[in-house]
Amino acid sequence: MSKKIVVFVIIIFSFLSVLIIALIGTLPDNVSVNLEEIIISPESYDGYKYENNEDGTVTSIKIKDLKDIVTDSNLSFDLYYELTLPAAFEAGLREKYLDEEEYLKERSRILSILREDIDVVSDLNFRVDYNSNRITLIFDLSDLKKTFDVKIVSKKNQGISDHVLLYFKKDGESGIE
Repeated sequence: MSKKIVVFVIIIFSFLSVLIIALIGTLPDNVSVNLEEIIISPESYDGYKYENNEDGTVTSIKIKDLKDIVTDSNLSFDLYYELTLPAAFEAGLREKYLDEEEYLKERSRILSILREDIDVVSDLNFRVDYNSNRITLIFDLSDLKKTFDVKIVSKKNQGISDHVLLYFKKDGESGIE
């Protein structure tokens, strides 16, 4: 009877050790680097709106006219963004991976982990495609005359962000007021 119990216990421990090894093998790598910047891609905005602050400084805001893009028949807009790593970290990667293909593969792997740190703040409905750095903004028909601020932020560091002001230019209007 005791031999059966010993064999049973050994089988249970063997099974548990295989499960633990499988679990540890599927855990994501810990990346100790943070994002340097989140930048809305130039194709996702038209230009800048400048505002004078009370302290005499000027703030520039990225703007995008959606009048001819978002219509009754197309109620979505794709906003693209880029993530940048600190220059020192990039240089370290280049030293470690001399082969360009290996460097790009490792950089892509690190960015794929950091993409999950991204959050979007907007009054619009949206879907985030982390693989292609794309946010699809979904509008209602009632939204076609409104202005929206879309902000992309880092969950870990709220100071790392970028935003764009989306609006629908009215006929005869030169830009956003």
